[in-house]
Amino acid sequence: MKKQLIHGATILLGTIIIFMSMFLLINRYIDNEIEKMYTNYLEHEYGTKSNYVLEKSVDRDNLIILGSSELSSMVEQNPVNMFPNSDLEADVTIVGRAYVQSLLQSMNIATLGESAMTTEDPKTVAIVSLQWFQGDDIDIPGFLANFSELQFYTLMYNEKISFENKKYICERLLEILETTAEYEDVKIYSTLYGKDTTLNQVILTVLQPYYRLNYEMLKFRDKYELYNKMKSIEVMESSSEEVLEINWEKENEKAEQQGKMSCTNNPFYVEDEYYNTYIKDKVEELKNTGINVKFESKEREDFIHFLSICKDLGIKPYIIMMNTNGYYYDYIGINQDVRGELYDWVSEQCKKYDIDCLTLEEKEYEPYFMHDAMHLGWKGWLYVDYKISEYY
Repeated sequence: MKKQLIHGATILLGTIIIFMSMFLLINRYIDNEIEKMYTNYLEHEYGTKSNYVLEKSVDRDNLIILGSSELSSMVEQNPVNMFPNSDLEADVTIVGRAYVQSLLQSMNIATLGESAMTTEDPKTVAIVSLQWFQGDDIDIPGFLANFSELQFYTLMYNEKISFENKKYICERLLEILETTAEYEDVKIYSTLYGKDTTLNQVILTVLQPYYRLNYEMLKFRDKYELYNKMKSIEVMESSSEEVLEINWEKENEKAEQQGKMSCTNNPFYVEDEYYNTYIKDKVEELKNTGINVKFESKEREDFIHFLSICKDLGIKPYIIMMNTNGYYYDYIGINQDVRGELYDWVSEQCKKYDIDCLTLEEKEYEPYFMHDAMHLGWKGWLYVDYKISEYY
């Protein structure tokens, strides 16, 4: 019996060693293949979709822009078209899409923190939108569409991030994930970590090998999916890495003309097609519909913890509090005082964490600064590009 047990243990150990050796070899092979095929196209398209791209972007000393739906703007002045330039010779990595707000950006910044531990002063910009703070809570389906289990574990396993911040993330996830049958492992982990009792600590310690293995497999899957995506693209050339010589004054004149040609059929300085699709047929109904809107969402606490996590990691993002379209917001009844309170609040929170904040409140009524009711447009993106270039 004893010999059988020893024989069985030997076979099991040998199997584990073979499996781990194969895993390491495949992992190294994929690393090498990605390195051969890697281009800055990935940083424009996959910054939101791949941890590997995010970490690589820090290593390459890129400008990393965290944001939301405004990052998908099709205007010529979008940052993907404006960097590197003679004022800031850094390529840009775009991190964000619709419904990505502070809670998800906390996990993104933790992913950056994995590389930022060995990189001094990573160039990071975080664009914050007034719309995030509207209502009682963030958009739950939108959060779930963008949630990454890998990024959650990356945050939780980062030793620089405080217990209090990790506990907050776990508590928020338990609130949000109760609406879905998915992510049972995350729910269990969050429950055990968030409710800090001796029993829970013991259970979580016992489960750590499982969660660590899961984390490593998620990292491998992230890399493998990127590798397959790269192979599937027939021709994937780098975007031009030529350093642009930008005359900001002339570019502003061009942006003005582009905006003027695009906004011709409404008094809100909203792009024509957007106006025709979302506003024109219900313009009378929209009058004063936002008169009772408050900006008191749980996003406020999420934003504070985002700043706190940045402090834990030693990352100081340049916060840009994006303005909104003053003409349109006045029309729907969300008055300037209500908006102004939020601009001031965001600025004050950044000051508490010694983080620089650019608030664009004064641009609310500048024609062609916004593309539509809430997203940066021709002059807006150009101004942000200029301020980022000037800052770094």
